[in-house]
Amino acid sequence: SMGVRVIHSPRGRGRQMNLGAREASGDVLLFLHADTRLPEGFAPCIRGILSRPGISAGAFLFHLDARSPGLSLIQKIANWRSRVFQFPYGDQGIFLKKGLFEELGGYPEMPIMEDYELIRRLKKRGRIYTAPLPALTSARRWEELGVWRTTILNQIIVLAYYLGISPRTLARWYRRS
Repeated sequence: SMGVRVIHSPRGRGRQMNLGAREASGDVLLFLHADTRLPEGFAPCIRGILSRPGISAGAFLFHLDARSPGLSLIQKIANWRSRVFQFPYGDQGIFLKKGLFEELGGYPEMPIMEDYELIRRLKKRGRIYTAPLPALTSARRWEELGVWRTTILNQIIVLAYYLGISPRTLARWYRRS
């Protein structure tokens, strides 16, 4: 009933999401990582948010599928960043109108930081709203590498990107970890 269709694409998350957006028949796009599950009532929530004036996009609260004091802190910081700075990451389920996505040229086709770059461009077009519903994301990466190591690596990559290190180099760093 949701009209889901599997499509095949060459490697590269930006390229894959752009192809999915081109193939989508609706006027709203929702970009969801494979290890993230949507909350009940997500569809009317998205429609309501995107109907508000001045809103360019939205995302859900960040919630991990495991519990520990470190993971709880990560969730709180991510949700604070999303609400205060209007800077959600891709594992929160980014949604926006298809027309705006097309106007922005879609996702940049780069090996890493494509979500960050899209959000940066969206902020120039309007507010990015954090929905009150949580998207549930796998904590596997944090459990395998450790909460602090994963968090520090992620922040180093964001800072390095901001300082002009190429996405290709950043992708190599990320894969090696």
